[in-house]
Order: sequence, then structure tokens, then C-alpha cells
Amino acid sequence: MTSFPRILHLSTFDARGGAARSTIRIHKALLEHGLHSEVHVLVRESDAPSVHQLTDIPFSSRLAIAREHLSMMRRQATGQFGGYSSTGQTGAHLTHWINNHPADIVHLHWIQSLLSTRDIASITNPMLWTI
Repeated sequence: MTSFPRILHLSTFDARGGAARSTIRIHKALLEHGLHSEVHVLVRESDAPSVHQLTDIPFSSRLAIAREHLSMMRRQATGQFGGYSSTGQTGAHLTHWINNHPADIVHLHWIQSLLSTRDIASITNPMLWTI
């Protein structure tokens, strides 16, 4: 008997922006088709019971994420903001948690400040990234 894959969605937000809304739409569609789907986010703004906020993030990572967001806000205030961007160097150091999660597939969405390029390279589970 074949079991359906367990899917772990990772996104920075669950309600802010088009990528967040797309994440939730995909998640709900998978649930409607009987698949096991979980969403974990850095910033949880909705009250959806199947969306979980990531809480075990080291203080040093939270500080680096805050610095990156402050830099973006400064660019916005000075008119130098050309859209959301990331150096890919800041992450929440979640690879150990991700690699030990029982998910069969890791689905990355908008992950600015959530995962660095080094973090992504360290994920051992099969993965897809919707951009």
C-alpha cells in the first residue's frame, strides 16, 4: 500500500504578500485532496490552525534577521528601495530541525531571512522551491 507524502511548507510569512497567499492556497488544496501538509512560518499573522510559527530560532539569528529588515526599511525611507531582496546570508539556522522533521518533501516558498543559501544546501530531504 502506497502512503501519500508528508509535505512541509516553509515561508517567511503566512498572510503578507502574494507568495504567502499562494503558500496557503497550495497547502489547503493538498489538505482537500487528503495529503498531509504543514505550514511553518517565521511571522504568523493569520489564525489558521494548520499554520505554525517557528519559535526555536536562536537569538543571534533573530538579531541578524532584524538587521536585514532594518536595512530594507532604511532603503525604503531613503527612496532606494527597489523591492524585497536578500543577500542569502541571513537565515534562522533551521536545517537540523528541517532534516529531523518527518516530512517527505520540503516545499520552500518566500524564504527571505528564513533560510540562507548555506541552510538550503544543507537540507537533506527532497525539496522543491516555488518562486
